[in-house]
Amino acid sequence: MKLGRFMLLAALALASSAPTILAQETRSTIGGIVQDPTGAVIAGASVVVTNSETNVSVSLTSNDSGRYEANLLLPGVYRIEAKAVGFKTNVRDGVTLQTSTRLQLNLSLTVGSQAESITVTGETSALETDAATSGRVLDNRSIMDLPVMGNSAMLLVKYAPGVQSSGVNNYMALHSNLGASDYSTGGAVGGNEWSIDGVSNNGNRRRAAYLPYSDTLQEFKVETSNFDASVGHTTGVSVQMISKSGTNQLHGTLTEQHWQQRWNGTPFFTKQNYYRRIAAAEAGGNSSLANQLRNEPKQSSGRSNNWGASVGGPVVIPGLYNGKDKLFFFFSYNGFKDSKSEEPNNVNITVPTMANREGDFSSLLNLPNASRFIIYDPLTVRTDPDKRANFVRTPFPGNIIP
Repeated sequence: MKLGRFMLLAALALASSAPTILAQETRSTIGGIVQDPTGAVIAGASVVVTNSETNVSVSLTSNDSGRYEANLLLPGVYRIEAKAVGFKTNVRDGVTLQTSTRLQLNLSLTVGSQAESITVTGETSALETDAATSGRVLDNRSIMDLPVMGNSAMLLVKYAPGVQSSGVNNYMALHSNLGASDYSTGGAVGGNEWSIDGVSNNGNRRRAAYLPYSDTLQEFKVETSNFDASVGHTTGVSVQMISKSGTNQLHGTLTEQHWQQRWNGTPFFTKQNYYRRIAAAEAGGNSSLANQLRNEPKQSSGRSNNWGASVGGPVVIPGLYNGKDKLFFFFSYNGFKDSKSEEPNNVNITVPTMANREGDFSSLLNLPNASRFIIYDPLTVRTDPDKRANFVRTPFPGNIIP
């Protein structure tokens, strides 16, 4: 009785949590029809789909309609080999499979011996004809070569057709998911959808939860309309990311991104404060201070370094185990050091002087547009007798609050 009640409660708990663990399929499919030179289908043909980087293969047999289909494939470069009795072997090499796609690839066999083969190599990715989505796929080369602030690959989403952004060009730190999620489609109606390896990457307040480092991504797909049913719960942008994995070849990357504050354009408010200080010094008759300020840089020094390393390959334990074609590993590390000063001339901040703290703001009357800095006595508000304004006030004499 107790065991049955426990199992029932466990089943109910699992069912109630199902909406929170929904996954999104980001693997792909290669399928098509095996046919002879006349276009007639060939049933019972042997088809082998092999990942060229890992040698992991899927063996298939075409059905009565001549169709074959290899599902749940990771993105990468593939080799497809088809053979049947009385026909030459057909090999399609260098077929590129992208994230979350259904690739239609028909195979035509020529009459002859199976010992003979026809190989097509160096082929570009075939057209995906089974879907009508709009957007783009960013491959690993685009992710690694295009510069992005903080090495956050998700900023590249803004390059996809149909994606809209606020256009705010602010400094983005390493884990600033607000700036990395600042895009939409269709007039920003509804939120976006992010996933990594099929697992939801949605955070709160319509932001992504985790920003993957560029070295760790194999590629990602950005869709702006006509989503697959697996992402039917969003009306915004769909971003499906695939992480890197190990292959039979040991490979890795080292990256370094250096950001230098003085190499960038001076922000508007920094320049405004810089020239305002010079004007105040000149208005106060302090020419030596004004000249000293002119020799100072407009903005303070600052820099940041963002570095990373990654390595992947087969799992090999000398003398015990060789994981080639079977078991692989991938490891990445990301470091970050930010060093920036926060001096008053670098940010839009003013601090009251000692005179200001005593109520003396007379120095403001020496600035350009001094009328903007006049301080009025709030106890003198009255109706304007000349009817030129609703109310008038009396300024404090000398801009000094008694």
